[in-house]
Amino acid sequence: MSDSRPPAPPSPKAPDATWDALEGPTEGPTEEVCGRESGDIDPLSEATRERPPDPALAVFAVGEEVAGRYRILSRVARGGMGEVYEALDLELQDTVALKVILPMEAAEADGAVERFRREVQLARRVTHPNVCRIFDVGLSRPRGGGAARPFLTMEFLRGETLDDLLRREGQVSTQDALPLVRQMVAGLSAAHAAGVIHRDLKASNVLLVLEPDGQDALRVVLTDFGLARSLHARDTSSVSRTGDLIGTPAYMAPEQLEGGPITPATDLYALGIVLYELLTGARPFRETSALATAMRRLRQPPPSPRRYVPGLDRRWEHAVLRLLERDPARRFQSGHALLRALEGPAPRRPWLLPAAGALAAGLALVGGGLGVAARRDAAPVPDEPEVYAPAPAAARRAVAVLGFRNLSGRDEAQWLSTALRELLAMELAAAPRLRTVPGEALAPLTPPPGLEPGRVQLQQLHARAGVDLVVSGTYLLLASGAGPDRDAGPLRLDVRVQDAATGETLASLSERGEAGHLLELVASAGERLRRALGEGSTR
Repeated sequence: MSDSRPPAPPSPKAPDATWDALEGPTEGPTEEVCGRESGDIDPLSEATRERPPDPALAVFAVGEEVAGRYRILSRVARGGMGEVYEALDLELQDTVALKVILPMEAAEADGAVERFRREVQLARRVTHPNVCRIFDVGLSRPRGGGAARPFLTMEFLRGETLDDLLRREGQVSTQDALPLVRQMVAGLSAAHAAGVIHRDLKASNVLLVLEPDGQDALRVVLTDFGLARSLHARDTSSVSRTGDLIGTPAYMAPEQLEGGPITPATDLYALGIVLYELLTGARPFRETSALATAMRRLRQPPPSPRRYVPGLDRRWEHAVLRLLERDPARRFQSGHALLRALEGPAPRRPWLLPAAGALAAGLALVGGGLGVAARRDAAPVPDEPEVYAPAPAAARRAVAVLGFRNLSGRDEAQWLSTALRELLAMELAAAPRLRTVPGEALAPLTPPPGLEPGRVQLQQLHARAGVDLVVSGTYLLLASGAGPDRDAGPLRLDVRVQDAATGETLASLSERGEAGHLLELVASAGERLRRALGEGSTR
């Protein structure tokens, strides 16, 4: 399904060393069933399915009857919360997927059962070929006694996930992507029309099934509504009752990361991430840590997919960037509007704009998709895609953010040196006339972590790395007590900005807050620094 375009970045689908690592590995053949909970349940190999399962690990044995109606044919997948089996419905003589919750501690079980119930209640509202169908729900008494466990039955569909496809192919042409996008939109639209928000749409929750019609047609099926939420629920927050974020961080919309309300536009943001992967083979936001990835998504617009696919159709570039708008109100408000943009007339090229003498002004006004639009008041018309073009390049000062010195004298507070450097770098990079220099380019020229640079080092950074501004500083963390909260006490941050060429101190500030609210503290410091450097506010 790949075309002849330039390849995406090397190994784009390798597991991230960030929050995505929490999802767990996927093993076994590229066969998925509708009942798999992505990240929680891993498919089993053919050899595992053919031999009798370990009684200590399996809930059901092959050949066992469940609730007097379902005969277990094979164990398909297992994860931290549940197992999925291929089963025969003895009444209808049809194959189904049967999902059951694993035995677990009472505290965990309550949450798992609640998620299980929600999946049944909400998924059954949606009847559509592009959404996995839930058939029935029941209770099973385990062998040897014990509490009954709820199970559900659903479509048994053989295929692979979109994530599997991308790991194999790398990327997909727009011609091949369009039929997949149409079906994903159809499934999401059906869910939204039924008042259901998925909240966890991602490539591994999109199942591709080869239809037995002899046409090699792929049917796209959206799966795993375990985190779904009703549009009419009182609580539409993206935070659980325990304070945990709900969803997969790599696909979360900014409002989810901030714990804000969710809407259908939240699902459309996740669809934008999926489309970006589909076209480029990589996700738009990839940093060295989960914290930096989250901050970049909250502070900066995504890079254009044309960075990886230079010949990408402008309609697709426009559509993806609009789906990934930070403000939900600026995204497409429905999947159908997205399809109209993809299938409508191509956007005008910037050089075809009228009034050649005013070309620079025209370019400045049409950069909405890259986060530099001046047209903030008028909502874009879906049928007439806007032109997405960069604003005229302006000279940007290069900033080097060094590691901060730990004044507390406690080794357990040393992690803050790197965290503060990364977070403050992200804050400064949000300014349109500043750019941060990667750490690997600075390593040979900078002093040991925590030591302020001398005059010679400043000049070397300027001459050899092109650095204009150097940010350094110290922090003092006061212990708040023993136990797990000992690193969540009062925190003082002192920051200094120097001119790398002259050594002159251009700005300095002190910020006080709580280590437990590090993002807020650094955001405030970054805002003050940008203003001190004449960059103004980015909020």
